[in-house]
Amino acid sequence: MRFKCIILVISVLFSLTSFAQKKEKDRSGFTYGFGVGACMASGKNALFYNGADDKPNAVNNILGNSVVPYGSSSESTQSQIYNVLKDSIIGIQYPSKMTYNPAVTLQGYLGYIFEDKNSVYAQIKYSKLSTNGTFSIELASPDTTKFNSSEHRIVEGGLKASENRVDIEFGYHILLDKVNPRKPFIEIFGNINSVSVKSDQMSITTANGNFTSSLIHYTLNTINTNQTQGGMGYGFGATLGIEGQVKENMYYHLGLQASLKTIHLLDNPELTPHFDLFARILL
Repeated sequence: MRFKCIILVISVLFSLTSFAQKKEKDRSGFTYGFGVGACMASGKNALFYNGADDKPNAVNNILGNSVVPYGSSSESTQSQIYNVLKDSIIGIQYPSKMTYNPAVTLQGYLGYIFEDKNSVYAQIKYSKLSTNGTFSIELASPDTTKFNSSEHRIVEGGLKASENRVDIEFGYHILLDKVNPRKPFIEIFGNINSVSVKSDQMSITTANGNFTSSLIHYTLNTINTNQTQGGMGYGFGATLGIEGQVKENMYYHLGLQASLKTIHLLDNPELTPHFDLFARILL
């Protein structure tokens, strides 16, 4: 549904470009606007949420937690999980690949247009990304669904996480054709980004019941450290797009943006590729 809205916006902008046949006035000076986009983030960063033992939010911190919370009458998480599985855990297999779901971005734009129609700009973007995956739990009991099998029974668990991202970009907008109504352009920009983990959960469901727990802030002795997960990153990229006039003093940009960015979820983050489709309105 969200992407249908983006496609609708793009279609409307194209349908209104009849105004662009008129001679343009001098646009030099400040311009501002807003936009929407579709974000396709690198799945390499989503592996932060795969629950493996080398991650801060490890599934094993929950499965192996035998401590009853202080002052609580509830069972330990280890006991609660045993009641769902009715068996002992002998191994866990974590996903080796995870991807982010495509997400909508909201954008704010401020630029300064020179007399040659090229411009410098600053842009801020907000997006909420989500990812999900599965991990496999190997149990002590044999798999009775297979005749004479020595394989152990396998139960799948679910992983689900979300994060907020804010990107700030500073760039140079270059028109490749300054005459035609629909003008192709390129942009070269630098990026500063901030990521904040909002949720990270695991779940197990069997015929005996279900168990769901947050993976954030858990340690084997259930001490909540209240740490903030995420941080600042940087990057650079380029955009290829089309610029046109909607009506007098109103213009649009449509484009595809590609960038390499460090997303600070794990220590020593690497540059990873990201892509954005967008539509802007400028005044």
